[in-house]
Amino acid sequence: MTVKRLRPRSIHPRLRKKGFWQRYMEKYGIRKLPREITRPFEVVGAEELDDRELRISPSWGMGMWLYLLRNFSLVAATMGGAGLLVRSFDDDTSFWLFVVGLSLALLFFIASRLLKPRQVVFDRTTGMVRTPAHPLLFREPTETPFEEWEAVSTFHYTQIGSPTFRLFVRNTKIRYPVLMGVSATFDEVLGMWSFLLQYMKKDAPLPDVPDLEQYPNRTKGLGTWEEWELASRWPDFVDPYEEAVDRMEAEQKKKSETGEATEPLPPGKP
Repeated sequence: MTVKRLRPRSIHPRLRKKGFWQRYMEKYGIRKLPREITRPFEVVGAEELDDRELRISPSWGMGMWLYLLRNFSLVAATMGGAGLLVRSFDDDTSFWLFVVGLSLALLFFIASRLLKPRQVVFDRTTGMVRTPAHPLLFREPTETPFEEWEAVSTFHYTQIGSPTFRLFVRNTKIRYPVLMGVSATFDEVLGMWSFLLQYMKKDAPLPDVPDLEQYPNRTKGLGTWEEWELASRWPDFVDPYEEAVDRMEAEQKKKSETGEATEPLPPGKP
């Protein structure tokens, strides 16, 4: 009896398993933002902000998991308590569900208080971005120049039909995505990215926003939002974002003609 040897099949690049980040971006669309100030400044979702550092907790960190587990435990304790009340305290299952659920909820609450927050730090004084270690994914902490980070925006509708834009910044080498903020308008997303670009220029004035009003060296950039809305109504108004996108597309086309590797830009503009 002869055994037929099968030749190993090569996997087409399109058939390879895609990571969560790539699937997320393909599902909700991705728009790479130009590295230019194109809107008035809008503060990102900062937890700590001063003239030296901007700190943001990555989405879905350990704190978020403890929060979800605590809520599930409270639901279990509530179900157990309701069972005890209905059955006049004679049900062992309801009793243990109440006790264990309440104990776990208290344990997760204490753990969340004792847990040291994981934060991404944008250091204005050094121009570096520090990312934390991840205990579950065994990801080591990194420190990379801000020049290696780029901004992308995603868009989708919520379950109730409201539009939602998200601003992510990611490192072009380690592919570390950080959710910077969520807004109902694309203009505010551009304002968040403009704020971060101005903030990380260590020798330039700080963005003039309420959270930094105690520092003297500030700039209004493209002005206030009220001034922007008034100026955008004039017939000869030229959108800085549209101009920046045109320059970005021309630069990519030039790189492709010279043979340099580039990522394709997403089609369309808002």
